[in-house]
Amino acid sequence: MSVQGRQKIVLLTISRLRNGSADSGGAICCYNSSSLTVTDCRFSGNSANEYGGVIYCSTNASVTLNNCILWGNSAGKSGNEIYIYDSGSSCTLNHCCVDSTGYGGHTGNITENSCIHSDPQFVNAGNGDLHLQDTSPCIDAGDNGLVPGGVDKDLDGNKRIVDGNNDGTGTVDIGAYEKQ
Repeated sequence: MSVQGRQKIVLLTISRLRNGSADSGGAICCYNSSSLTVTDCRFSGNSANEYGGVIYCSTNASVTLNNCILWGNSAGKSGNEIYIYDSGSSCTLNHCCVDSTGYGGHTGNITENSCIHSDPQFVNAGNGDLHLQDTSPCIDAGDNGLVPGGVDKDLDGNKRIVDGNNDGTGTVDIGAYEKQ
């Protein structure tokens, strides 16, 4: 996905962006003052020949990720998950699970709020089952306030917010699938 030229795009639907490939920004490339918001998504298996296995931003672009998983992506030069090229560009991660080796950039800004840097513990990533295991740190680790209004189902069509860790409080999971 390429976002350019002062575009503002909001992805409200729960989705998975997997196995994308590009020179820079294996899943998302933002530039020229563009803005993108992504919520309740999972990025895995994406690659970039150069920079940003998932996201590459330059020229005053910005990306905001809410309740997302970025894990198992790669870049040939830098930023297996995210690469922010210039000081005018930025990425904000809210309640995300991100591979701790995944950041790169010249002077760009990456801001984290309540993020996890532990393996999300997919059921069987090698065979494409990216649901969360019962022991995943992503269960009930999202922020209900970041879930867009009207979004009440996960990628499988199951209820979006449930009490997955049985602590008595229903909290959204990080990623595209809710532990039922």
